[in-house]
Amino acid sequence: MLVGRTMVLQDYASGSRVLIDAALRQQHIAVNVVQEIGHPATLFPMVDAGIGISILPALALPLPSGRALTVRRLYPEINRSLMLIKRKNRSLTPAAEAIWQEVRQQAALLTYQRT
Repeated sequence: MLVGRTMVLQDYASGSRVLIDAALRQQHIAVNVVQEIGHPATLFPMVDAGIGISILPALALPLPSGRALTVRRLYPEINRSLMLIKRKNRSLTPAAEAIWQEVRQQAALLTYQRT
């Protein structure tokens, strides 16, 4: 259903864009990218305005409230692993630890919701 669709995607500064392009190639899906955006929050108003559809990782951002946008799962589902890399014998700052714990909790919630 994505073949030939008009797309608004993140630019290549995003690590997700490389993965999304690879997934589209793997599935032999050619799309028409009409706009590349630096931050996912910018995608929502563009999609809402009808410029195109978008693909974002599940952990990217929640949908903004008050918009008539919907989220649809893509099949086949392509997953990636997130890992924390830090220097040996070093600990995270309290802020970094809080962020990492939030990412872990959200990833666990998404995994639970998929089952």
